[in-house]
Amino acid sequence: MLHRSWALFALKWTMIRRSLERTHYSGYLILLVLFLLGTLASLGIGFLLYYLGSLVEKDKAFPALLLLLDGVVILYCFFYAWGLLLELQRTDLIDFRKILLLPISLPAVFLINFMVSLLGPLFLFSIPALTGLLWGLRPHMGNGIFPAGFLMALSFAVMLGAWSYYLRGRLAILMEHPRHRRLIFMLLPIGFIFLAQLPAIIMQVASKNAPGRTSGALLSFIEPHLISINQAVPFLWPAYGLWSVCTREALWVFPASIVAMWLVALLGLRMGYVTTLRHYMGTYASSRTAASVRPKRKMRPPITAKRIPFLAEDTSALVCGFYTSFSRHPHVRMLLLMPICFGLFVLFMHYSGAYGNTASSRAWIPTACLLWPFINFSFFMFNIFGIDTFSFQALQLLPAPRYKYLLAKNIAIAPIVLGLVSFFIAVSLFLADVPGGIILLSFLLAIQLFLLFSTIGNFISIKFPHRLHRDALRAPGRRLYMVINGFASTLLSTLLIIPALLCLLVYRYPPRFLTHQHGTWGLFLPAFLLTIITAILYWKTLPHAGDLLTAEEHLISVKLLGDRD
Repeated sequence: MLHRSWALFALKWTMIRRSLERTHYSGYLILLVLFLLGTLASLGIGFLLYYLGSLVEKDKAFPALLLLLDGVVILYCFFYAWGLLLELQRTDLIDFRKILLLPISLPAVFLINFMVSLLGPLFLFSIPALTGLLWGLRPHMGNGIFPAGFLMALSFAVMLGAWSYYLRGRLAILMEHPRHRRLIFMLLPIGFIFLAQLPAIIMQVASKNAPGRTSGALLSFIEPHLISINQAVPFLWPAYGLWSVCTREALWVFPASIVAMWLVALLGLRMGYVTTLRHYMGTYASSRTAASVRPKRKMRPPITAKRIPFLAEDTSALVCGFYTSFSRHPHVRMLLLMPICFGLFVLFMHYSGAYGNTASSRAWIPTACLLWPFINFSFFMFNIFGIDTFSFQALQLLPAPRYKYLLAKNIAIAPIVLGLVSFFIAVSLFLADVPGGIILLSFLLAIQLFLLFSTIGNFISIKFPHRLHRDALRAPGRRLYMVINGFASTLLSTLLIIPALLCLLVYRYPPRFLTHQHGTWGLFLPAFLLTIITAILYWKTLPHAGDLLTAEEHLISVKLLGDRD
């Protein structure tokens, strides 16, 4: 049975290697840059942990050592949780559905998928950081800290990976139901925001409950509860077990922690295997009941029959259809819910004084309100045909000029992006005393950024289209391409917002010649000229983008239909 499982793994690895060979050299270059950045960050954290570990003395190891180990574990869990939220959908190396009828052990396939899921970037980049921490503790704790530390870290990674693997599979099954999918997409942004603000919440609560606001007072407040917290929270068991080895106190804690973590991991793996097997065997398939007889409603005209002022009939129909498609896409809804939850959460945190009450602590708000929506939706604006898939073939049969497709796509996404900007600006009015000039300038630059992103996005969408999947069970298989695409979109978005940032800097630090000749209104002159130039650029390039779409529409259709899970 082992040789069959190995043959299946070797076959899958060959397919992955050949798919990587078809990747363009620029993709490998971007991947190499990301790898170097991750390596440098990992080495930097490793040197920092080495320095902190060397400061801990054996006779004064409590509570400094336990706090240090708890901090390392919490930091790892923080980044691990971000990885789960960013990739909620579980991706299996070997699809269960394809090997159910083959004479291959299903538990072996499940274990192969699980072990491959452990070997992520965070696991690999955490090895230098862990080595630095153990090397810093070695002079005081001895050479035995290395096997104990690596064994504890491996057990913790398996325990954490087993339950996250089960959770991601369970959520993917739940998300196949439309109502459950909407609920998860509503709760997911809240998880993002809560996790990002968790350090501020902890410091805020601790500083209010401690007798003083100094670090020493906070330490004295936490110290009596450290042991109890580490014993009760499973995620802190590795820190508690390694601390017992370092201090030579209660040596039974170390083997007990190892055994407990492996038992918890085996339980998670068992539940994950049973859930996966039942799903692919059809146990969780929902049986549809007969629809109840409903009274007939008055027939409403289709959404494409609505007319938008100043637009031609065909363009108006395309705008209405595209807007409905955008508004119903689950990823668009998630990108809309995240800023709303974030704005309300930050409003609460500011009123509680977690970020300070000075004007400098709120100076970033207008800039974030303007720029975040465009960075948030750049993934869609640079791939406007990604959600069409089969409907793109119907668009090819329409006799409308192709530039109208692009114009309709841009207008359809405008209420979503600009509406999000308006919401952000409204929230900023509650967070800080924003002058009226900043509000006017933000709306002006929002129009400029939308036109600029639409201009560049039209050409990128034609030359580099890719399908945006709606299936909640499995993520796209072209993981390298998706990583490169996300990195390139973020980098390009950063470059495109530089002119708008310069206009904001001109308003914040006004030059004398503008205020001397034109007064206060002279501060709006750069933003106004930039918006006019961008509008002219968009209108002049739109016909050329339409001609390019006419020439490339067949290739776009092939790429959208060929990019399958």
